[in-house]
Amino acid sequence: MLENNTNANTISSPWDAPILIKFQELDDSIEVIYKEISMITLSIYPSPPPMERVFKIVYSCKFGKWNKSERIYGKILPSRNESYEFEE
Repeated sequence: MLENNTNANTISSPWDAPILIKFQELDDSIEVIYKEISMITLSIYPSPPPMERVFKIVYSCKFGKWNKSERIYGKILPSRNESYEFEE
């Protein structure tokens, strides 16, 4: 008989897996920008497009040790080519 090993304390994220958007090498750090798309759907008609959010993670080397930032959330700026803005 198979047992159900589901952990009751597991928290599901309402966001799909992050999608790599941009990888940028700077003088003293590396920035990696990701986009996430909401998996939540609304039961209204017509259904609006899914929500999207963008974040970056900054990797830097200080005193010979790699550091990784927490997620830095930004906003998507619509234009011909999608771009991103972050508060630091």
